[in-house]
Amino acid sequence: SQQRAPQRAHQQQKFSKGRNLNNERTQLGKLLGILKKEDLLPTIIFAFSKKRCDILAEYIRSRDMTTAEEKGEIHMFCSRSFSRLAGTDRNLPQINRVQDLLKKGIGVHHSGLLPIVREVVEMLFCKGLVKILFSTETFAMGVNAPARSVVFHSLRKHDGQSFRTLLSGEYTQMAGRAGRRGLDKFGTVIVACWEDIPGELELKKLLTGSATRLQSKFRLTYNMILNLLRVDEMKIEDMIRRSFGEFHAQAALPSAKALLKRANKACTSLDLVEWPIDKGSFEEEEVNEYATCVNEAGEIGRYLMGKVQESHSSSALLGRGKPVLYYKSESGDVPQIALICEAKTAPQKIGALGKSRKTLTLFVLHNESMPMDEVVSKLEETNEKLSRVSQKDRDSGGGAVMYSKKAPKMYHTQVFAQHLPVTRETKGRVWSLLEAPAEDVLILLRGDMAGFDGRAVLADDMGMIGETIDFLSRTWGSFLGGGEDLLLSAKSDLRLQDIDDIQYYMKLTELVGQIRGFRCNASSRLFEQFRIVQAKLKIGQRISELRHKLSDASLHQMPEFHQRIAVLQTFGYVTAPHQLVAMKGRVGAELQSCDELLATEMIFRGLLSSLRPEEAIALMSALVFQGKEGPGDDEDLGDLPVALQDKIQDLRDLALELGEAQKLCGMELPPEDYVRGALSMGLVWVTYEWALGKEFKEICEGTEVMEGTIVRTIIRLEECCREFKDAARVMGNPSLLKLMEPA
Repeated sequence: SQQRAPQRAHQQQKFSKGRNLNNERTQLGKLLGILKKEDLLPTIIFAFSKKRCDILAEYIRSRDMTTAEEKGEIHMFCSRSFSRLAGTDRNLPQINRVQDLLKKGIGVHHSGLLPIVREVVEMLFCKGLVKILFSTETFAMGVNAPARSVVFHSLRKHDGQSFRTLLSGEYTQMAGRAGRRGLDKFGTVIVACWEDIPGELELKKLLTGSATRLQSKFRLTYNMILNLLRVDEMKIEDMIRRSFGEFHAQAALPSAKALLKRANKACTSLDLVEWPIDKGSFEEEEVNEYATCVNEAGEIGRYLMGKVQESHSSSALLGRGKPVLYYKSESGDVPQIALICEAKTAPQKIGALGKSRKTLTLFVLHNESMPMDEVVSKLEETNEKLSRVSQKDRDSGGGAVMYSKKAPKMYHTQVFAQHLPVTRETKGRVWSLLEAPAEDVLILLRGDMAGFDGRAVLADDMGMIGETIDFLSRTWGSFLGGGEDLLLSAKSDLRLQDIDDIQYYMKLTELVGQIRGFRCNASSRLFEQFRIVQAKLKIGQRISELRHKLSDASLHQMPEFHQRIAVLQTFGYVTAPHQLVAMKGRVGAELQSCDELLATEMIFRGLLSSLRPEEAIALMSALVFQGKEGPGDDEDLGDLPVALQDKIQDLRDLALELGEAQKLCGMELPPEDYVRGALSMGLVWVTYEWALGKEFKEICEGTEVMEGTIVRTIIRLEECCREFKDAARVMGNPSLLKLMEPA
């Protein structure tokens, strides 16, 4: 302990490295002067670190804020309270330090203090004898002790993973301590901007932000699973279903059942629809395969077109005169050949993220299987649109000049451009002009149309329209005839660089090859048949989604449950396939105060068998201590017996083995993170010395771990020992039971 004493002495210097201590001490002194001058005492100063609270209190140790009468009252109260402690515990370094601060009206409150010390500080603060209290946020959560003012040392805290700004609810909870009912008209809240000054938006969000959303903290554990598997009355699915995390999903089940009923009824109605048959039609099975292939290609095509638009060189392929396959899944139409007339970039909303997207004006040559009644309807709709275009608009001087080799020609682009979509019939073929997002392009084809001018098409130039129809007819014929040269290259043409994108494009070209190979492309009833099949596929998918939603498989934590079951089966805790709890599982069900998987394996592999009671207790402390391992912890272990050091290394190896096994079973937690979460050697030496019977005061002087943390860990360790004794009785292990008795 003599060699360890300097560790506590250097605690403040280590924590404050990189800070200007004199500057912070000066700023704190000025703040206290303002608080006293403005009569804002008593004050709570919230600092989000136990060590920071202690250091700030030490900065003002030289200040005295109490009268002689208050000092006497504080002394008498502390003497009566601490008299309950036995022997040298009354002279623990923490008690002496806190008592000296309290006599000066300065208090500290955090989880590192002994429970009795925290209680004394709270009672003296409520009596008004503590003028300045340095506290972590826990003081605002469970203690009803308001002050005249509240000071935030910082607006950022560490949440166990990273530093972040306080949530609005956290700020409100702490700031709400300012102002004492019946004593103060209002409370004062001060944000001490000693480091970075918070921005206006950050402060506005902090002060006026919405309340923190409730989130379920229900988590599956091996202990819970093992105990539920032993009970016939309740299944794990029932437990998950009753958790708050599944509340909204369970509340929506009645409507999901109604939707499923309607979907089944719609599916029955579709089955009654007569399948269109004539000499040029095909069976439903082949059209169903065709539709499935088209849908899969459509999903990949939408993804790749998004990638194409992100690349400047690739997006140039979406220019005028480029042939494409057009497929809009929502319309229920089959893929059709089209030509790009115009391409314009869609305006992005202010503040929108991501790349800009293109909107295309497409000349679509419709499949000849389009139903006649639909053709007539589209033509009549277009004629009605164009009939509203006045002769004045057609003859106005505005327009776009199109130059050719012979002579310039004037076109008025308003004929079609402002009335899209339009559908016309030329040369016995039905075609449409429409606007569509670039994502509706199934795939880009090779071979631009020479001499094409989109403005002429938009101006209803019959010559250009006729040439476009001829070009698209030839291209479609070549496509169905197996023209591999129509497909672009992933690297040289589309300039795709990512290996995944290239593989997606290869899959797309494979699917497109299958699509053009279907015989039903020549069907005279393809449109009708395709829509019937698409409707059945969509309603079938919807029914599958609703059934999944209503089943246990939709529960959010079911995948994790199956992963944990796989781990338990791997190590023999439950038997497959009936999930019966084995002896290991019965032992694991008894352990709750620590990682049950690691503790059970520790017992069955005999890591405690050759140790003395004090060594076993020290090793078990690694399971329950929740503090962080410091940089010198490995050196501290060198003072321990060699047998204990060997067992510590065996325990670390065992934890890593379990972490790797969990990863193999699909759990996302990295093995190293599992080891850090399940084990902490920071209190092994302390526990070993305590088990040997050394004075608590002497132990505290040799470690940086705070007294309150040590006591809390010892209490948890006591509970862990009782659980190990119960486990020994369950498995019939007298040696383990004998080892735990003196512990």
